[in-house]
Amino acid sequence: MKQTLATTILLSFILTGCNSSSSDGSKPTDPGTGLPEIPEMGDPAGQRVALSDVRDDQSGQLFYQLEQGLTKGEASVYVLYPEYETEDVAVTLYGSTLDSKQRIIDVQFKENGDIKLRDVDGVISTHTPGEWTKVTVSWDEATEESTLSINDLEIGSYDFLVNEAKEDDGETTKPLDGVHGIAVKLSDNAGESAYETYVDNLSIYDITDSTEAVLVFEDDYERYSLGEDLSIPDENVHLYSDKTKQAVIVDSDDETDPEEPTDPEPVVDDFESYSLDEQIDTASNYLYTTTANGMTTFATISNDFAESGEQSLRLSDEDASTKPVVSRAFAEGAATSGSVTSKVYIPTEGYDKSTYIYLGNSESASSGSRFTEVVFASSTIKFRDENTAQVNIEEYSKDTWVSVTISWGEEDDTGKHPITVNIDGTDYTEIEGVPMYAENAGAGAPTLMALYVGDGSSVATYSYFDDLSSSLFEDPAE
Repeated sequence: MKQTLATTILLSFILTGCNSSSSDGSKPTDPGTGLPEIPEMGDPAGQRVALSDVRDDQSGQLFYQLEQGLTKGEASVYVLYPEYETEDVAVTLYGSTLDSKQRIIDVQFKENGDIKLRDVDGVISTHTPGEWTKVTVSWDEATEESTLSINDLEIGSYDFLVNEAKEDDGETTKPLDGVHGIAVKLSDNAGESAYETYVDNLSIYDITDSTEAVLVFEDDYERYSLGEDLSIPDENVHLYSDKTKQAVIVDSDDETDPEEPTDPEPVVDDFESYSLDEQIDTASNYLYTTTANGMTTFATISNDFAESGEQSLRLSDEDASTKPVVSRAFAEGAATSGSVTSKVYIPTEGYDKSTYIYLGNSESASSGSRFTEVVFASSTIKFRDENTAQVNIEEYSKDTWVSVTISWGEEDDTGKHPITVNIDGTDYTEIEGVPMYAENAGAGAPTLMALYVGDGSSVATYSYFDDLSSSLFEDPAE
């Protein structure tokens, strides 16, 4: 339901309480700035809005749409970004199209406590997950600038993200005509979240007249019933746009501390469930090979050596023109972060060329699709660095099992994926003081893990693998 300006002011006064110094909603001028003085609503207390994101096609969002554009004004809202949240939360002001084509300012809360602005380099402020943060934005269309304050500390003034000359597909967009909407949004339409973001004390003022501020809208959410869903239209009560989604009234007494997320249990393949000497792609619905033909290149179940149980996977290269590669895909496709583990056994008699643990996007372990790789050379375990060079991590012994875990994180501030290699319980994150990064992040996040031995020109290399594990693998039990 849209409200006229007068109706909105009246509702705000009746329902949230009058904080004005005069009966017409105006406020005195702040002598320090020459701008109208904006009264405080106070710290969040009692009821608030809980934004959730439990659907993969829709995000939690509280969206207030003004009856008409406000060319000069100020909006303030409190946001509580929950502990352990990993999705972004954004506070956004919109022009007349009320969509991404006309964002005026977009304040983004990050999981690490950073606050950033869309199209502005660097971190502009910080927040503490689990605590309230006050976001205040004032704007003036005449100068096409907005001024941002965090917890009443002015951060800076910024050009509007768009202006009336903005073009889209060769056509000038609809004019901004001031601010038409303000939204607090959790995540994006593709993601989901296990936690709730809280919103309280939203206020909007018209400061066009430099001598007074006029209340346009104010809400502390005390007038609603607990559990009321603000996304369900009700012309008698709700004042929010139909863009509001998954926004429910809760009370502070009903809040529970979010539980720290636990990593999913890894899926482990110990090769005990397969028949001895069986080719692995025949035995398993999850392990795949295009190059092990069972005649000159082999990927079979063996009882020669085993780290756990009695069986392991034996890869053997007896073909001078190719090599055996076995891969296992990640259940959800490309993984921007994660880890994989394998136990590796290289017999003295089996070493002719290197043995590899590969991450990337190629079932044949193509170097062009390689994300990163760990290599067992003659006596040294090597890491394929971001410059494609094989650099030494540490020495290893043949005729014994070696445990290797490769972990990768999301892109850091350098735009690279950091890598950690754990060998028999020891983490390696740098080599001779140089941080370890994925070699070929440009190929995209990895979609699979692959194991292979030998190369396309030699014969006689064979190695054993056991306890292949990752939480990224599909669980056969599900």
